[in-house]
Amino acid sequence: MNGESVEEVVAALENELALERAKNAVLLEKLLATEDEMADTRLSEFADVIPNEDREYWRGQFLENSKAASEFLGRLRNRIEAPAGGAAPVKQTPRPMHNRAAAPMPKSSPGAGVVPSAEQDLAAKIRNRAQEIANRDRISFTAAFSRAERELRG
Repeated sequence: MNGESVEEVVAALENELALERAKNAVLLEKLLATEDEMADTRLSEFADVIPNEDREYWRGQFLENSKAASEFLGRLRNRIEAPAGGAAPVKQTPRPMHNRAAAPMPKSSPGAGVVPSAEQDLAAKIRNRAQEIANRDRISFTAAFSRAERELRG
C-alpha cells in the first residue's frame, strides 16, 4: 500500500480477479472444444463398430472415460473381425432326433390280459373301501384299511 488507498487496492484486485476469471472462461471453452473434437475423432475411428443410432451414447462415453470406451470398442472390433479373418467355422452335422416309433414295443405287464383272481379282486375291494372310510371318517389310511378288511372278510 504505497500511498494507495484501500479502495484503490480493492478495485485493482477486483479487476485482476475479473481478468483471471475471463481467462479461465476462455480456457474452459477451449478445453471443452478440444474434448468435443477428441470425442468426434474417436467416434470416427470406431465408425465401423458404432451404429449411427448409438453415436450420441458413445460420444458421452468418450467424454466421461475415453480410455475405457476405446478399450471396449477395440475388443468389440477384434471380436467382429476375428471370424471374418479366421478360417470358416466348422459346421457340425446335426444329430438325429430319437423317435419313439423306431423303439421296440414294451412287453406287456405281468397282469395284463389275465383275468384277476378272487384274491386280487378282494384286495382291490378292500383298498377302495379303505379309501372311502379314510375320506369319510378322516382317519389314517392304515386304520381305514383295517376296518375295511374286517368288513369285507367278515
